[in-house]
Amino acid sequence: MFLLAKMLLPCLREYPLIASAQAKVHDGEYTYVAWVGDRQFTGSFSLFKDQDMVLNIFKDRIGIIWKLLEL
Repeated sequence: MFLLAKMLLPCLREYPLIASAQAKVHDGEYTYVAWVGDRQFTGSFSLFKDQDMVLNIFKDRIGIIWKLLEL
């Protein structure tokens, strides 16, 4: 399971993770909690307007890949 909360707004979204999932979210600051088996991973990130990112959830870590903004 993956929970994503946008800071400064009372917004909480839950995403069940089977093999992969996609979500579109607005720019802002986010906090996430991911459970893989019995392990809990937490972190945060800032997303800017028109920026794309990929959050990879592994059994022992979370990996974030940023897509560069096109100028």
